Amino acid sequence: MEPTESAAMAECSLSAVRLTTGLESAFAEHAQANGERVPAGSVLAVLRAAGVEATEQQLQEVVPVLLGCTWRQLQDSEGLTIDEVAELVAGLTPRQGTTAETTPSATWLALSALLRRILCCRRTGDAKRKTQEFGGKMKPTTRLLLVIIVIALIIALSVVGLAIGLSWVADMQSKNDALQKELDLVMSAVQSFSVTQAQAQEAESSKSTTTMLVNIIHEVGYKTNLQTITSSMLNDAQVAALLVDHHHDLATKDEMKLMASNLGAVVDELFQMGYPSIALRLVNRLNKNRLPEGHEIVVAGPNISNGGNTTVLTELKYQSACPDASCTVSLGSSSPMGMALSGKSGSFVGTDYTNRSVYGGYAALPNSSLALVYKINVLVLREKFLNQTVAAINALNAEFQGTTEIMVQQKERPGRPLTVLKMPEQCSGSCGVDLAGAAALTRLYSGQTGTAIDKDYRGTVPIISAAAILGSMNGSLLFEIDVSEVKRNIMGPLSSSSSDINDALPGTTELLLGQSAVVNSTVTYQYLTDRRYGCLSGSCRYDSAMYNASVRCQQGSGVFTDYRGVETLVSFACVPDLDVGLLLKQDMAELHEDSLQQTVAYANSFNLQQTGSLELVVGRKVALNSSANVTATTVKILTDLRQCGENCGGGFSGFGALWAAVSGGSGLQSGSDYRGVKVLSAYGHIAALSAGVVFKVDRSEVEGPMILRVIILVLSALALVIAGCLLLHVAARRLLSSIEETWERSKQAVQEQKQSFENLVSALYPRFASERLLAGDTQIHLELPEVTMFFSDICNFSMISNRLTAEEMLGWIGYVFFVMDHVADHYYVHKIKTIGDAYFAISGLPGLGPSSEG
Repeated sequence: MEPTESAAMAECSLSAVRLTTGLESAFAEHAQANGERVPAGSVLAVLRAAGVEATEQQLQEVVPVLLGCTWRQLQDSEGLTIDEVAELVAGLTPRQGTTAETTPSATWLALSALLRRILCCRRTGDAKRKTQEFGGKMKPTTRLLLVIIVIALIIALSVVGLAIGLSWVADMQSKNDALQKELDLVMSAVQSFSVTQAQAQEAESSKSTTTMLVNIIHEVGYKTNLQTITSSMLNDAQVAALLVDHHHDLATKDEMKLMASNLGAVVDELFQMGYPSIALRLVNRLNKNRLPEGHEIVVAGPNISNGGNTTVLTELKYQSACPDASCTVSLGSSSPMGMALSGKSGSFVGTDYTNRSVYGGYAALPNSSLALVYKINVLVLREKFLNQTVAAINALNAEFQGTTEIMVQQKERPGRPLTVLKMPEQCSGSCGVDLAGAAALTRLYSGQTGTAIDKDYRGTVPIISAAAILGSMNGSLLFEIDVSEVKRNIMGPLSSSSSDINDALPGTTELLLGQSAVVNSTVTYQYLTDRRYGCLSGSCRYDSAMYNASVRCQQGSGVFTDYRGVETLVSFACVPDLDVGLLLKQDMAELHEDSLQQTVAYANSFNLQQTGSLELVVGRKVALNSSANVTATTVKILTDLRQCGENCGGGFSGFGALWAAVSGGSGLQSGSDYRGVKVLSAYGHIAALSAGVVFKVDRSEVEGPMILRVIILVLSALALVIAGCLLLHVAARRLLSSIEETWERSKQAVQEQKQSFENLVSALYPRFASERLLAGDTQIHLELPEVTMFFSDICNFSMISNRLTAEEMLGWIGYVFFVMDHVADHYYVHKIKTIGDAYFAISGLPGLGPSSEG
């Protein structure tokens, strides 16, 4: 069956739906007071009472399709009529033979509902009425075709006009977008390359220069000077130690030689006077009682009692120190005694008969042919030398300026100077061990260079210490100086050199050195170099970059405000060990000016490559002569004006896009340029360069191709409209012809269905009931007090049926019912039906004659 035919039949059989589903009784039960409408909230209950199993979600889905309104609108309405409920029942009730998979879709339901309204019947608020035929001479399909064609033409013309407008707007927007895109690319390039990258390159270059200067100052200015000073101190210590040792050696030898000569003259005089024994006893008494520890006089010569052999004539003072108390004084020709016996006088350093180191002098006694040796133990002399050296160094330290200090220390007590401490007042509490001196001595006595950098006896002050051995007193001589004094000595020439470099630097580039300082109990910085520029308003600003470099000893780069309050690109670093901050800076205005020149050069190059009217313009605001404290400004175009003829505006006041750009704005604009020609412009502002950039193109160049495209579009659209109307006419004629045929078939089918329905109702109900049902009566009742209902049943039917065969049973029960039928006809009883062995009949109905059933 065709969809239209099926829909028409479904619509026109709503009365059958109402009768067969019990819809009328369910509607009457839930209807409102007037009985014509049922509330939307009760629709689901009515459907379920009519035997339609549906959920609220399904109901919400089919209401817009079948009734043409939303579920919300339905709830806000007065309710549904019985026909509208019947339409829902018809839409929700599956057709015979359909399954869940073949249930009509929402599209099918919508089409069915629409065709029901057009082809069959229309619903009023409370009833359904037959379709009215179209009047007039013109066929309905012809009128519909004309309406469709007119509507199509209106729509086509509207679409063409809309397409033209949209095309024009789209073309203009496309060109504006292209200009904006070009501008964005240029702005991005300027920001990235001319500003950001130039700043990054300059920062990297400045950072590299700063690092190089820091390394030069540290390696050449500090380390080299430190090594030079340390080497000089070590050399001075070694020279001083040699001089001290040499002085002690010469003085002691001269003294020994003199003592030996004087004593020898006395002894020789006594021998000459004939008192040899007195002379020898005098020497022994001097050795034993008068001479200090370590001093001894030995006299040797011919011993008469020993056959004239040369022997020691005096008692040996330290004989007990010899092994087995047997001492032997060397009398060989090369020994001091032997040289004295040979008539010579002099001094020596060597060992005596106890094998101890001694200083001595020897002298010949010519009158008595004797020899005399005067010797002193080196250990006794060292103590003397040490005391003399310490006294001399204490005097020197008192005269020295600065932190230079000379110390004498012994190997056995490193870090404990014998000299008086020069700066004990700087010790926190009691002075401690000279760690630098101890380290230098340790290195010295282990065969290394005797230098070290460490803290001295003050505990917190780092110093440089250089040590040399004092052989004459078994000790060491140390030269020490504070590292801070060395740094100060280095900073003077360094500051002077930095000031000279500043004078030679180009532009606003400036090199500054600074170091930490305490001012009013606050740690801050102070400049070591002369600043190139004066401070604005007479007072200098706080320089955070210098503070980071000199006080925090940090390294970095970036944009900072300098002492003048001017934004500068700064690279700063800290010189290790010197605790000095180094800062290299350049004004951002100078960098931006360089970047602006690069931007202008790029714009000129870009413009030379263009063949049309597209042009890139760069400009900035400039001040004119001021009067009465009012400063006037104008726009200066920095790029070359390749399109400018004889009549370019003097101040370019008509170039609105450029004015907006240099004033900080950005966007799109249609107006005049510096020639007075209408242009499309995309403009933007480069804040870092205080400049504006404009991309412009002549409107005539843009609109010419657009007008041509509009003409082509209009002609194409007209051709398409004409062709579409022809095709629509042909298609509509065919469609409407098919609809007319389908409508006629549907009408005939509806009449047939209606006749079949009436026949079915007449067969199912008595005449009076069927006539009232077909007339639309919904409540049919008849009071018949004469009517009698007859029911009968065969007793013991089950037992009888068990004894008979099937054929016998059918013959027997057929006979019984045949007899009962004849009896019923005789008494005007109407048989309703037989069910098994039961017989159901009625009597007393008016108009009922004998039963026709045989």
